[in-house]
Amino acid sequence: MAAATATLADGTANARRGILNGTSFWFQVCGLTNRAYIVQTSANLNSTTNWHPIFTNYASYFYTNFSRRNDRQRFYRSITNN
Repeated sequence: MAAATATLADGTANARRGILNGTSFWFQVCGLTNRAYIVQTSANLNSTTNWHPIFTNYASYFYTNFSRRNDRQRFYRSITNN
């Protein structure tokens, strides 16, 4: 198991308690109350246009990728439209 903490693209959002194990990867998105945050993913960190929305919810929430075995590499970020 590996743990990670990262500040995400939007300065008001951050990821906490990222956990990686043999079958899944999960992290908590924290931010301002009553603000929707979108988790996006990309296989290419250098791409500015290849980010795909995969989950939207109001902060604070947990996102889990249960199909991690299919990903050779995957990058995540959380943004808000507010």
